Amino acid sequence: MQALQELNLSKTVVLTDLPEAIGNLINLTKLDLSFSAVGSLPPSIRKLQNLQVLNVTNPPKEIGSLGNLVELDLSFSVILSLPFCVERLQNLQKLDLSWTKRLTNLPE
Repeated sequence: MQALQELNLSKTVVLTDLPEAIGNLINLTKLDLSFSAVGSLPPSIRKLQNLQVLNVTNPPKEIGSLGNLVELDLSFSVILSLPFCVERLQNLQKLDLSWTKRLTNLPE
């Protein structure tokens, strides 16, 4: 599965954790966890250096090391503020914060 480029786990309600082995998918460019039961991502997520699109409800601090990320979808998340690690995403072109009903502030 190392050649896998896109992984869509949206709307999966039974899977609650991703294995550490997710970091072995070095060719992954898109990971969609929208509306899934996955509550957190393992630290090995930082190994996904080819990841360009991430759709996740609960962003881990490790996403700050994903230098090729151009699109981050945090819609429907329960975050109160934008995580500091997002500011380190130098190539980020699209940030979706729609339906983040608890979001109260953004960095300056």
